[in-house]
Amino acid sequence: MVTQQEIQEVCQFFFSFISCSSLLQESEFRDILDDISQECRTFGNLLSVVIPREKDGFPRETEGMVFLHYSTSEDAGKAKGIMGGKRFNNQTIEAEFFDQGKFERKDLM
Repeated sequence: MVTQQEIQEVCQFFFSFISCSSLLQESEFRDILDDISQECRTFGNLLSVVIPREKDGFPRETEGMVFLHYSTSEDAGKAKGIMGGKRFNNQTIEAEFFDQGKFERKDLM
């Protein structure tokens, strides 16, 4: 596990409520992406949101995860603090920091 001091600006969320079928439907995928982007912009300067899909070349094991890239570690920490433990669709959102180098290489495992 990466600590905030070792890391920087990438916060990873585990959204088990995002189903693989939702990720396959392009319109549903775009709606999910827009909703998450809108919600998570409130925590700071959000640079990008990545929701991995197998059809986009990411490993199947990463489906259901969301990666948020913020401009500062403070913004990422705020997102982690607020979203981690939040309940959605009877599921608890898990949040942790993720290695920025791996994120930039699109190595999301």
